[in-house]
Amino acid sequence: MTGPKKNLVLGAAVSGRDIESYRWNELPQGLNPADFERVVLCLASAPMREQVPNIPPDQVLFRMFANPKSEVIVIGSPRGNLYGTSPLCPVWSPYQPRFIEAESRRIENVDERLRPYFKLVDRTSWHIETNQVGVHAGYKDVLHPGGGGALTATVTPIATNLAGESIAMHLRMQSRGLVDTHTHVTWLPSPTRGDIEEAVLVALKSLFGISNTLEPPSWLSDYPLPTHEPIRAKIDALQADAERIAADLRQAEADLENASRFSKLLCETGDELRDIVLDALAELGAEVENLPDLHKEDGRFKDPYDRNAIVEVKGVTGSPKRKDVRQLHDWVSDADDDWVGRGVLIVNPRLSIPPTAREDVFPDDCVKAADRYGYCIVNTMQLYHALQRQQGGDFDRREFWDAIMSCEGACALPGLA
Repeated sequence: MTGPKKNLVLGAAVSGRDIESYRWNELPQGLNPADFERVVLCLASAPMREQVPNIPPDQVLFRMFANPKSEVIVIGSPRGNLYGTSPLCPVWSPYQPRFIEAESRRIENVDERLRPYFKLVDRTSWHIETNQVGVHAGYKDVLHPGGGGALTATVTPIATNLAGESIAMHLRMQSRGLVDTHTHVTWLPSPTRGDIEEAVLVALKSLFGISNTLEPPSWLSDYPLPTHEPIRAKIDALQADAERIAADLRQAEADLENASRFSKLLCETGDELRDIVLDALAELGAEVENLPDLHKEDGRFKDPYDRNAIVEVKGVTGSPKRKDVRQLHDWVSDADDDWVGRGVLIVNPRLSIPPTAREDVFPDDCVKAADRYGYCIVNTMQLYHALQRQQGGDFDRREFWDAIMSCEGACALPGLA
């Protein structure tokens, strides 16, 4: 379904994918130029106002100039003084430059973007008297009811005659010292080569890159050429491949995220570290027990050789404390009478620095306390190294678990070199 058009042309019938256009005698009722991002007014083809049915009310036309995000292009002369009996003037225009009727056959100082347009113009019939212009009183009333707000307008020439007088210009209005509160207006002379429809399209393309490419009608697909079908089949196959590749990519990204979760062993703390430590122990062969109350010990596991352990997990920016070993001892002491096993303290020490820069991670008093209770202290770098060896096919499961379950004090497993 096609959305609303962005460009409105009044006074010429032009076709384009994003262009809505009407001749002056074909304006629809209720047309509001302020609804469009760009409006082209073709004065060269305009009759007198009373000859234009359905022309929008004055205030509606004025609003066309009050949007800083829109543009207006005016093509042609108002045929003399703007305050006189010019076609459609002064009703629609807030700008009041004084136009001087005088033919010019020399066109100079053309803005680079508009050179294609001026190939359609070999002479002009007017210029403006000064680059300072007035503002229509009715426009002030629309913008500032009650008389507040000073409005001024200035002209920037975009083409001149030999005498340096403006024959094409950008018009900018200023309200209360703010320049960008009103529509930007570009005023161009009428074409003398080609017709007004061609001039409109060239102006739109030169200023805004808008082409007159039409939206293909829906029925066009009912008339294929013989070469269309194999190309469509190829497109369908490529789209199917693209969908499969996209699905494979999503799965690969999910696999990478899952595989990368063990990297948290080196940087996390709190519940996040506890969960990933228990996952790592399970990955290395342990049977991890789901505890109903994780506000007590952090976890329990049985190694592959039926040896039990209670786990306390710590992530610290410094080194573990002797109180961490005592807390582990409390959990072990509180275990049921029929439970047989040992305590294992797993620590991510000095977690804010790279693993290879972490030295003397276990203080002597902490190691001695673990030795006295018969517990093992393991750092998460040792777990990470064991995972590396397992995934690389060089993991000795028995050696790993014997080191943890028989050690008293600091575990001697290798870490990250």
